[in-house]
Amino acid sequence: MSLTGKPVLWLTAVLALLSPLVAVVLWDRVRGSKWQQVVGRLALLGLGETAALVFAFVALNDYAGFVDSWSQAYHFVTGAFGHEKISASDSATSDQPDPAVSANPSAYADRDFRLGSQQAPAPDGRIWRILGDTPPDKWVDTGVTAVNTFTSGPLSQKLYIYLPPQYFGPNGRKDLPILEAFTSFPGPTDYLVSKVHLVDAVLAGIKSGEITPMVVLMMRPDAAGPVNTACTDVPNGPQTLSFYSKALPTEVRHYFGLNTAPGMTVGYSGGGYCAAKISLTDPADFPAAAEMAGTFHPPTDASTQGTFNDPTVRNQNDLGWRLQNQPLPNASLLLTSGRDDNRTSMGHPVAEQWAKLIHSPMTSEQLVLDGNGHDFAAFERQLPYDLSWLSSRLPGSTVHLAPVPAESSVLPGSNGPAPSALEENRRRVVPA
Repeated sequence: MSLTGKPVLWLTAVLALLSPLVAVVLWDRVRGSKWQQVVGRLALLGLGETAALVFAFVALNDYAGFVDSWSQAYHFVTGAFGHEKISASDSATSDQPDPAVSANPSAYADRDFRLGSQQAPAPDGRIWRILGDTPPDKWVDTGVTAVNTFTSGPLSQKLYIYLPPQYFGPNGRKDLPILEAFTSFPGPTDYLVSKVHLVDAVLAGIKSGEITPMVVLMMRPDAAGPVNTACTDVPNGPQTLSFYSKALPTEVRHYFGLNTAPGMTVGYSGGGYCAAKISLTDPADFPAAAEMAGTFHPPTDASTQGTFNDPTVRNQNDLGWRLQNQPLPNASLLLTSGRDDNRTSMGHPVAEQWAKLIHSPMTSEQLVLDGNGHDFAAFERQLPYDLSWLSSRLPGSTVHLAPVPAESSVLPGSNGPAPSALEENRRRVVPA
């Protein structure tokens, strides 16, 4: 039976409801010695717990669309639990969030930013809150990840900011580009550090000459709070796109004394959509973006609270519609997907179709991973190449491109007819 669709959802719901009743009915019928009875009753309880957990996973997957097969679910779970290690320079002890994504965005507000942090004196005399315990005199070798909140008008964003070694010391650079890195909505910001190891990838790439020194902003795309605006300037509402493309980088540069420089964006799943949209709508400030297992359509689930019910708003924020109906920007887009990811909203066949829409002056490439491309293991594996590719698109870049990840291939972009795979999905709208 397919993992997606209502039949499996209702079946797991029924099993989750029946399992406690089965335990009650069979509780006194367990025979054997005392220990055999204990084991038998524990098995009944375990059956109920398992049924409840399976239903919870299927329900969350039905809501957010993480995977579309049982094999992908296996890689999703094992990938999440297999990448818990946090480097000593990044974290002290912390309570890691569960790998399943909650349908309640506000729940993540209490579970995010739980990596160990402490206060430390900054070069300008201020006190920063940083991850780990690396002393300031070592930052010129390792860089440092700070924790801060930036506000512009009614919008506010708490984020991790990685400052590379080149920022520090007597000859510290202030012309560093900014990389905006997004989780999915409402995935915890901690995941960018603890699961995909973004900071580790940046530092290693800088040392190898494959990644340009950069300031990295790590965040959830949730400046508007629990409402998922999908990085959109909502008419008569939150101007989230302008916040991420203009206000936030301006505030960060002012706070850290950075000069204006072209930026980059990267994100996975819903964060990939935000990353691509920022570059497509503001190519002068963000000439390059990498979309990891992302989508081209704005979401229409309940989390958006009707933001995209208006067809005009939906079209203007539909990246496929923009590629077909508006002049293409002078931007570069890296599309990454897994070869066996066949989801109808952001899978590999869809990425191939949308790549055919891109032509001059816009450029694109596809990074295709063998197997599944929508889990933390896949995101971590491709990050060195993604970041090197972004770095190579900056004006005057001198980096040498990182090797293509093992068991992966790179496909150039091309012209072609408009895709139709997502048309039905794009028209689905949830009432406010």
